[in-house]
Amino acid sequence: MATTKAKKVLYFVPEFPRRTETFIQREIAKLIEFGNLDIQVLSLQKASAEFYKGVEEVTCFKRLSLLLSIKALCFFIAKPAKVLQAFKLVMQDFTKNPIKRVYFFLKAVGYTKIIQDFHVDHIHAHFMSDPSTIAMVASIILDIPFSVSGHAKDVFVEGTLVKEKAIRAKFVSVCNKAAYKKCKELAGDNENIFMVYHGVDADYIANFVSDIQKPVRPYIFTQGRFVEKKGLEYLVEAADILKQQGVDFEMHIVGGGGHLYQKLVDLINQKNLNDRVFIEGADKGVPYSQVVSFYKTADMFVLPSLETGEGDADGVPTAVIEASLASLPIVTTAAGSITDLITDNKTGLIIPQRDAQAIAVAVNKLLADPDLGVTLGKNACETAKEMFNMEENIGQLQRLLLL
Repeated sequence: MATTKAKKVLYFVPEFPRRTETFIQREIAKLIEFGNLDIQVLSLQKASAEFYKGVEEVTCFKRLSLLLSIKALCFFIAKPAKVLQAFKLVMQDFTKNPIKRVYFFLKAVGYTKIIQDFHVDHIHAHFMSDPSTIAMVASIILDIPFSVSGHAKDVFVEGTLVKEKAIRAKFVSVCNKAAYKKCKELAGDNENIFMVYHGVDADYIANFVSDIQKPVRPYIFTQGRFVEKKGLEYLVEAADILKQQGVDFEMHIVGGGGHLYQKLVDLINQKNLNDRVFIEGADKGVPYSQVVSFYKTADMFVLPSLETGEGDADGVPTAVIEASLASLPIVTTAAGSITDLITDNKTGLIIPQRDAQAIAVAVNKLLADPDLGVTLGKNACETAKEMFNMEENIGQLQRLLLL
């Protein structure tokens, strides 16, 4: 008896696999494990994270070349109506000037030629910004359905043609309540938009054995890119306050990417905190296994996220989810969609944004009451296990892709 050929889905991701976007690779790896879809990944640039099992074999890195650009001109001859339709859509992106819109459209047509060579049944793009616009152009010209996953900054700040994408996409999945609400506002409450939280491997974190020796003094950990919305400068300021108060502690920061690394290093030096605050992996970050070692060694996790002046904010940061699954007491803010997971005095401590003094108070509160920390960590772990269940959430995404 003939077997049914699996639906071939092309994941289009601009840079992959990134250490700060592990949720994308986890999603792809789980879909491959499910075995119901033929997954391929097209990325424009190789990033520095290690590949998960089975993902590297299905990943192709390819950028536009002169030859491919010339080959893409065939669409103007073979499918002029489709090309014109896509062109008119791209010209509605008023975040770019007219010349940049035309240039971007020509690039999108070039990438359409690359996508055509994969012979796929569906295109799935991450980010509601330019990558999904390229997917939409390819979808129109090749007459292939597409879908989009939206996250945080790509929705709040960088989103382009959101309403048009929601209308034309098979579906749009959004991974947190704040970005979901924003997408609904921009797209006019379109029924194609779904809330689908990320899936996180709770068992991996729970069973992981750290190779880091736990220090004698209290161990504060954080993870986040060196960008404004992570609020890391306020964390360093809080470290200075704690040191002046005579609190014994050490703080470890894992970053990886972002333009504020040197500013943070300078602040640590200026405050003479080199004996207390350590940036692991400099501006490159560290492998995921080492990050999990930090979770398993730390006494608490602190992430003073904030909403920037341009409107950027976290969704539910992966680091907060993972710290919850490690049963760490968490100090954070209500920025973005963090309160999807963290409720004050139940699954963590919520502090005001941009407030180093409040961070220091919260840290002292946890140090003075270890039982509170245990309770908060236990509650956060139970909540995260249910909210970010990998089988259920990525299973929901798979059902959407199979439609």
